[in-house]
Amino acid sequence: MIADIWTVVWKEYREMFRGPGTRFNTLMMFISTGLIGVLMPVQQGAGFVTSPLTLLLCFWVASMMVPSIVADSFAGERERHTLETLLAGRLSHRAILFGKQCAIVLYGWGLTIICLLVGLVSVNLVAGKGHLLLFPAWLALSLVTLSLVACWLFAGLGVLISLRSPTVQKAQQILAMVTLLPIVPFIALVLLLGDQKFGALLMRAASLMPSNMPAVAGIALLVLLLIDLAVVWISLARFQRARLILD
Repeated sequence: MIADIWTVVWKEYREMFRGPGTRFNTLMMFISTGLIGVLMPVQQGAGFVTSPLTLLLCFWVASMMVPSIVADSFAGERERHTLETLLAGRLSHRAILFGKQCAIVLYGWGLTIICLLVGLVSVNLVAGKGHLLLFPAWLALSLVTLSLVACWLFAGLGVLISLRSPTVQKAQQILAMVTLLPIVPFIALVLLLGDQKFGALLMRAASLMPSNMPAVAGIALLVLLLIDLAVVWISLARFQRARLILD
């Protein structure tokens, strides 16, 4: 089944970077890299490589990039009238489902890693002062693993929504509401307090975080992993080949 999964992954990437949404996907990549790889590290300075708040970037990138492409996973196939052909082929339903999810996860996760690497270069150029600034080992490991499970979470939720959405636009609207929920409090605080006070509040929150942050990050990783497994189980239960063809 592994070969079939990679067949679907390759198909998704060809459509992602050669289809009608290529310009939009490329634009989002540059925007994300500019914001998270350059602007935010420059503003935070050396704190970018030491603050646990950098972990929030994992969810920010996942919430921005994954929903922008996952809505097309099944709803796009339905609009292009290619879903019936895909489901009627030799590929198993697990290969189709996991292949589409893997393509989306690898895209979001890879972009997150690129943003973090660009951020390291940016912060060293601005605040290095002759010293090499790197993430502590626990933070680097947490960023890599948490970004992976965060991307899988948004990919899984997006696929669930796209499975039953009649159009890509409808799937995008529902996904926008879902992904904005965790961000709304931060947007509200920025509007109420302003950029400088909000930044000071974040730094204050970082200073009050417990000293055993590696353990906290490990617990968060475990919780997210369990949620991801639950979403995968629900996706397999809802992926009914005959019903999707009839829809």
